[in-house]
Amino acid sequence: MRLVALILLAALALVPAASACLFHGYVPSETIVDRMLASRQIVLARPLAESPFKFTAVAALKGDPSDAEIPHLVDSQSRLKMAAHPQDTVMFARDAKDGTWLRLAYLDADFRAVVEGVAARLPDWAAGDDADRSRMFAGLYEHPNRDIRNLALQELDRVDYAVLRDLDLHPDSRAIRSRLVNLSELHLLPIRVLLIGLSGDPDAQEFLANGVSKLRDTNLALMGAYATAWLELSGAEAAKALSEQYLLDRDTWPTAKELIVEAMAIHSRSGDLSTRRAILAELRGTLARAPELAPAAAQHFGAREDWSLRDALAGVLDANAMDKPGDVIAVRHYVALAANDRNRE
Repeated sequence: MRLVALILLAALALVPAASACLFHGYVPSETIVDRMLASRQIVLARPLAESPFKFTAVAALKGDPSDAEIPHLVDSQSRLKMAAHPQDTVMFARDAKDGTWLRLAYLDADFRAVVEGVAARLPDWAAGDDADRSRMFAGLYEHPNRDIRNLALQELDRVDYAVLRDLDLHPDSRAIRSRLVNLSELHLLPIRVLLIGLSGDPDAQEFLANGVSKLRDTNLALMGAYATAWLELSGAEAAKALSEQYLLDRDTWPTAKELIVEAMAIHSRSGDLSTRRAILAELRGTLARAPELAPAAAQHFGAREDWSLRDALAGVLDANAMDKPGDVIAVRHYVALAANDRNRE
């Protein structure tokens, strides 16, 4: 396990920080499905018989294939693979805005079946049926086909954490942890960490706690995923440790602290009752001792319309414990919105 930990740390060092996103502190990458939704024409292509370095459309998933002039040349690797597998194709999509043709994926028979299923659902998904989109990929994230599995993980990575919890997933913690050291799949680390938290595997608690510890003095957005997963799996115990060992510790980087606060905000809205109560109890005490965390708490709890920190943040204002005018304004705004929400009840 020590070797695995060392490899994982090396992998984490290559993951860039990103701006905050919906629930886990980073921006998930665009998926093939996103590109399909943004396209006006989608075709499956193979090399032209008389010109093996030129693609020709052999089927259409969207639009008319007859006018598909694909400007991409057939690379040697794809040409050799498709020569050996006549059923394989390459999927191209034409952007709806500028008409650019993009190569989206190499499709074997299994991946093509999934993509065709996606294409049939595109009208509903374009109209906003995100629930159906999430449900489809919830059944594929452990698929034996690597390309299908990775697409499913990317798709699950884009959903709100509350939705992820409601999908009733049953991840295999050991199988997921065995794939964390794959350096070619670093972009899948956050969602895999979140799935470990949802696995219910008590043996993974130490792994998640160690992950938070190793990320305390870095600027990696992956901290948010580890903190969220640890809270999911360890509940009140994790809430207490995150507050006392990290939020109140000067050696924890400010970015890491903010991601921990965001993870707590996520669970304050989506977690089980005992975890929510523990988070609020810990944060109320922490804010009194570390008022510099008040703006982050106001931002992330306010973004989720969670006004449970109203009294704690009002106390920070009353103590005049913040120096920056912008921080004072942000916390005052939260307290005012919380008061209005209480008045409406």
